[in-house]
Amino acid sequence: MNDYQFEWENKNKLYQQETNSIKNVLSGMVNTLKFKEKFGEISIFEAWEKTLGENVLRRTEKLQIKDRKIYVKIESAALKNELLMNKTTILFNLNQFAGEDLVDDIILL
Repeated sequence: MNDYQFEWENKNKLYQQETNSIKNVLSGMVNTLKFKEKFGEISIFEAWEKTLGENVLRRTEKLQIKDRKIYVKIESAALKNELLMNKTTILFNLNQFAGEDLVDDIILL
């Protein structure tokens, strides 16, 4: 092993340690400051649009998350019925998109 390769490996290890340290610090801050829940809510809002599509989004009048439940006001009775029939699949897809279990129920208003 030459000196250059040794130097590069040491710099690479140092970079990985710094990256891990920054990641740990940021993760700790997010958890301590209770931002994790808000980030999760934002990802659920985004997931609603991405997983259900433009047509459902246009007919969604209000979307709110509280106590691990999504409260959704839908303007179309037919769409509301369709969403009710597919509630389990929708919940699975929303949580899958978010990368963790953030919501347990959908309440259609």
